[in-house]
Amino acid sequence: MTYRADTPEARQIAILLTKAFVALRRKTERHLPLPEFFRLQLINDQVRQWQREYPATFFIELHRVLGLRRPAIGNHSNCSHFINRYVYQFLFGALGLDAIRSANPADEEHVRAHKHHQVLREKHMPRLRQHIDKVGALLANAVSISHFDDMFNRSFPSVDTQIGFMFAETPLLAISRTPAQEVAR
Repeated sequence: MTYRADTPEARQIAILLTKAFVALRRKTERHLPLPEFFRLQLINDQVRQWQREYPATFFIELHRVLGLRRPAIGNHSNCSHFINRYVYQFLFGALGLDAIRSANPADEEHVRAHKHHQVLREKHMPRLRQHIDKVGALLANAVSISHFDDMFNRSFPSVDTQIGFMFAETPLLAISRTPAQEVAR
């Protein structure tokens, strides 16, 4: 409410709150390196048992949108790049994705022993599943990767990181306008 109020007193309080927040972050960073902090927040102590998190239709639509022929077994390697960018990096930021990758390293042939979702803490799984469903719905409606990218950016406006949900904060997502609202604008 302080940040939304448009009064001189509210601006002064907002400045004090911001300075206190920055000081708190700097204090935290001195005691715990940021990559280690991400690892502790994201990564489970033991790899969880594999279970299907991505529905089969997700990969069918992903291959269609990317214009790739689906192999008889598994998925095209570009699928992992897509998932890293639009799922893991979106939810956890670049540092979070780095923490996940270091917990699940690839061998010389770029093959990982586990799926990324197996190394995540259980508390992140409901949000991950929800995001996978949303991305899958966008894939089902996209006709190309550029069309998907446009819809994704409209549905999830660009921010530096979505780390807020790791601390039980719900990220605010802008509501995209309908075509009628765009015309009226």
